[in-house]
Amino acid sequence: IDFYTKLFRRTKMEQDTIIMTLIYVERLKKRTNGTLALNPSNWKSILVSCMVLASKVWDDLSMWNVDFSNIFVASGIDGSMGVGRADSTNANACTNTNRNGRA
Repeated sequence: IDFYTKLFRRTKMEQDTIIMTLIYVERLKKRTNGTLALNPSNWKSILVSCMVLASKVWDDLSMWNVDFSNIFVASGIDGSMGVGRADSTNANACTNTNRNGRA
């Protein structure tokens, strides 16, 4: 919860994104027929991907991927989440949560 709270506050997302993020995580699990399981090595990336997707879909003013990436690096949340990775995880999240179009 501390990780999510820190990220939520740094990105200044709308409160709706908290619930939508969790809905997108559940959709990912369902769409992959349980083959995607949250574990200690992937849960942060999955949560961040769904959080960015929720922000882009539900926030009135969402940031660009580069802005998200800069926040991750500056706050030490996840240094491995560069712009390229943010783009690819975002695309995967869109595909697997039935979101059409570009996020």
